[in-house]
Amino acid sequence: MAFTAGEIVPLSPRRRRRTAEQRAALISQIRTMRAQGMTYRAIALDLGLNPQTVYSWRDELGGEAPGFRAVTLAMPRPTTAPVLVTPQGYRIEGLDLAGVAHLLRALG
Repeated sequence: MAFTAGEIVPLSPRRRRRTAEQRAALISQIRTMRAQGMTYRAIALDLGLNPQTVYSWRDELGGEAPGFRAVTLAMPRPTTAPVLVTPQGYRIEGLDLAGVAHLLRALG
């Protein structure tokens, strides 16, 4: 395609304006797709949107940070049995105090 001197050349297609209802419907679809584990980029391509548009709508979707998920941490159970770590790096667990003492005497 040839252009003449002084002609205005569009760099990209015009931005599409969406009504509030259209945008709400798209955001609802995006929430559903995110719940199914899809990435924002995959969602954008699937819906025919620019990925940057979907990223910019992220605040309306709850403002989640990319790559992070909510987790629940379980506290480790306290151990009552002693743990022996030798200078050579061996770790011995599950013995009571008498068993540890016997092992240390046997190892010399």
